[in-house]
Amino acid sequence: MNPTSADDGRVTADVIAYVDEAGEKGYLRELSPARDAEIGLMCSLPIPYRHLETVQGRVAPLFSKFKEAAPPGAKLHIAAAFAEGQDAWRVVAEEVRSELFELLIELNFVVLYVARRCSVVRRSFENTRALLEAGKAERRSRVNIVGANRPSDDTLDDDLVTIMGLCLNEFVQAENLSCVDLRFDQIDAPLAERYADRLQETREVSSSQHIVRGWDSETQQRVAGTISMRAEADFCLDTRHLGRIDVVGKDDPLVFAVDVVANSLWRHLQTLPSDAPLNHGPSVEGWALVDLVWGKNEPKNWDFF
Repeated sequence: MNPTSADDGRVTADVIAYVDEAGEKGYLRELSPARDAEIGLMCSLPIPYRHLETVQGRVAPLFSKFKEAAPPGAKLHIAAAFAEGQDAWRVVAEEVRSELFELLIELNFVVLYVARRCSVVRRSFENTRALLEAGKAERRSRVNIVGANRPSDDTLDDDLVTIMGLCLNEFVQAENLSCVDLRFDQIDAPLAERYADRLQETREVSSSQHIVRGWDSETQQRVAGTISMRAEADFCLDTRHLGRIDVVGKDDPLVFAVDVVANSLWRHLQTLPSDAPLNHGPSVEGWALVDLVWGKNEPKNWDFF
C-alpha cells in the first residue's frame, strides 16, 4: 500500500473512509504516568463512493459557514474555534456542529473509531521493553543487530492506525463490500508513508519475511539474515479489503466532517472514569451520534438515501 494524492482520478474502491485523529499522540517511549488519563483516538466516516459527491455537496454549506466565521489565518479545525478568545467563532462552530450531526443522522452515516488510554499503552510498551531487555541480558551472541540499541520509534498513532485498518477491513467484509480507500487531512509525506507501512503489516500477518542486518564482532564483518514467519488459522489472518491512503488536504468538506466527529467523540470519552473501557457499546452512551457507531450493537446493512 502506497500513500498517494487523491487528485489523480484513479478510484477503485467502493467505499471511501475519511479518517482523523484527536487527543494524544507521539512516541510511546515518552509517555509518562502524568499523562495516563489522556486518550488518543482515531475516527473514520466510511462513505459509498457512488454517493460521495452528493454527500460532499450536502456538507459543503456547513463547512463554508464555519470558514466564513473563522478569523484570518486561523486553522480550520473545530478545536480552534473553542480556543480562548474565539467566542464569536465558537457560537458558529456549535451551530455548525449541531447541523452537521443532524445531517449525519438523516443520511444514516456510519462512525468507526478506536481509542487508547495512555495508561494502557504505556504499561504495554514498558512490559514489552522489559521482556526485550531480559532477553538481551540472557543472550550470548557475537553479533550485534543494527539498530537494536536505538530508542523505540513506535508511536500512539501507529497503534491507532493499525487497529483502524483492521476495523475498516472487518467493516467492509461484514457489509459485503469490496475495498476501502482511506482519506486523511493534510498530513505530511513521512507520516502518510508511516501509516501506509503500518497498514501493509496487517496484510502480512499470516506470512512475512524480514531482513536483519548486524555486525559480527569476531570476524569484524557485516552479516545479514532473514526471519520468516508463517501462521495458519481457520479464518483469514490478513486484511484483504484495504485500498490506498490518499492525502486530500483541508478543502474537502468531509475532512471537516470527520474532524468535528472525532473531536466530539474524544471530548465525550474524556468525561468517562479513568478506568472505563473505551471501545465497547456503553462507552458511547450519551454521545450525540451513539446510534451511528458501527459495532455498538449488531452490525447492520446500511446505505444512503
